[in-house]
Amino acid sequence: MLIKQGVDRIELGDGEWVDIKDRLTIGDYDRIQRLGETHGPALSTIIVGIMAWNIEEDGKVADLTPENIARMEPVKALEVFTEIGKRNRKPKKGSTRKSTPA
Repeated sequence: MLIKQGVDRIELGDGEWVDIKDRLTIGDYDRIQRLGETHGPALSTIIVGIMAWNIEEDGKVADLTPENIARMEPVKALEVFTEIGKRNRKPKKGSTRKSTPA
């Protein structure tokens, strides 16, 4: 089965949001593992899982880079990590899980 990745918007409060992949692929997991050698598993997952954001710095949307993601407020980063995890749990036996395209 091939995964058709969609995007889910996570509202972080104060008008901030991030768009995350609704499903991770085997390629994403490989990238997380490689990034984990320098960034750790949680930060690597967030780096791979975020597609877009509107988080501002100095009055303009900050570039979506691993360095800026690493500077996120811990509470908001944890929320993003948790939401990515919720969407990528192993399905229960017998369930059928479908991805919604973007």
